[in-house]
Amino acid sequence: MLDKCLGARRGYQIRRAMRHGKVTVLCLLMTVIVLRGTIGAGKFGTPEQDFNDLRGHFHSRKRVEPHRVLEEVSTESGRSSGQSESTQSLSSSNSYETFDISKILVDEGEEEKRDPSKPYTLGPRISDWDEQRAEWLRKNPDYPNFIRPNKPRVLLVTGSSPKPCENPVGDHYLLKSIKNKIDYCRLHGVEIFYNMALLDAEMAGFWAKLPLIRKLLLSHPEIEFLWWMDSDAMFTDMAFEVPWERYKDSNFVLHGWNEMVYDQKNWIGLNTGSFLLRNCQWSLDILDAWAPMGPKGKIREEAGKVLTRELKDRPVFEADDQSAMVYLLATQRDKWGEKVYLENAYYLHGYWGILVDRYEEMIENYHPGLGDHRWPLVTHFVGCKPCGKFGDYPVERCLKQMDRAFNFGDNQILQMYGFTHKSLTSRRVKRIRNETGNPVEVKDELGLLHPAFKAVKASTS
Repeated sequence: MLDKCLGARRGYQIRRAMRHGKVTVLCLLMTVIVLRGTIGAGKFGTPEQDFNDLRGHFHSRKRVEPHRVLEEVSTESGRSSGQSESTQSLSSSNSYETFDISKILVDEGEEEKRDPSKPYTLGPRISDWDEQRAEWLRKNPDYPNFIRPNKPRVLLVTGSSPKPCENPVGDHYLLKSIKNKIDYCRLHGVEIFYNMALLDAEMAGFWAKLPLIRKLLLSHPEIEFLWWMDSDAMFTDMAFEVPWERYKDSNFVLHGWNEMVYDQKNWIGLNTGSFLLRNCQWSLDILDAWAPMGPKGKIREEAGKVLTRELKDRPVFEADDQSAMVYLLATQRDKWGEKVYLENAYYLHGYWGILVDRYEEMIENYHPGLGDHRWPLVTHFVGCKPCGKFGDYPVERCLKQMDRAFNFGDNQILQMYGFTHKSLTSRRVKRIRNETGNPVEVKDELGLLHPAFKAVKASTS
């Protein structure tokens, strides 16, 4: 037994000695490598420096490429001429201005094809939406369709193309436009939905809103009204509250005039750039009646000929949603007219050409909360097409006036925080109220907000 224990101990000692020997050989090898490097370079360093050099030797493959790239970037700005090809290539690849966006915006697959022999529809026929929605609201009491008496739950819907604008500044103005809408919705307790998806390729252009509106009505039974607003329209009266009680018996509210639509059949008798649509069966039905002129191609072209022939002063072009609605109401007033409210007491849509040059006069003589010609709720830049290559009006005038409209509305927001734009044409702001250690009390004492704003604040709190 003792011999076995001694033999085991002797074996353990031998294995231990072999491990120590391996470590010693490895240390010797590393020392030789370090000495060769330092002697070849004509220098010796401290142990810490030698260790860093050794670590750099083993990781050199990982360090070389980033070091080279950083070095090229840091020296690029100092070169006035004679740039290397690699530096020029790097500069080009880092430039957003020269990058071709089409390289990453790839439309995969083919568009779904509809059977041309079948009439176009927005979706399966629904005939009991009022009953379905009422049952949903009963089962979901936490989502009332009215926030309070006479204040419906509203969803503002807007959007833009899934592709970048066709000019360098268009996307900047889209950003200003959505910022403007968010500000208004925040003040008035309105929900907002921004869309960038073309839900139905056949309904591109004027008509893209219809499939989207139908889908949102069905997907949000809790909302009472959907508010559609074009991307080139801006709120210019942040205090104005829509008179919802006025529309208790109406399902569709558009800016327009009864005489122009029903008597004259004028194609600009109403505007579909900003409208209110109640979430109900009637609305689904009128969408179904509105849509058949929309599919692009031959259907839209032939429908355009009918609209030009039947409507007053309409130019020759393919069918658009606005002309189609005028035609639908004028020819089927008995069916739809009773539930349509053509509003002109305030500017649910305000044509920019008659408003923008009067902003200074409005500021001097009136105040927000009026919504009409004295202080318009909406300024709509019809025909400017800031996201396209060409518009119907001079680009300089359109962009300048869009800036003025944005600043006109933005001032009403900034003033709450003690600032305002230096002018309606300036991006810069100036302070109009000094800071204080008691901001809540001072705001109340000064009456900073116009009474219309205070009413809005109280209604949304």
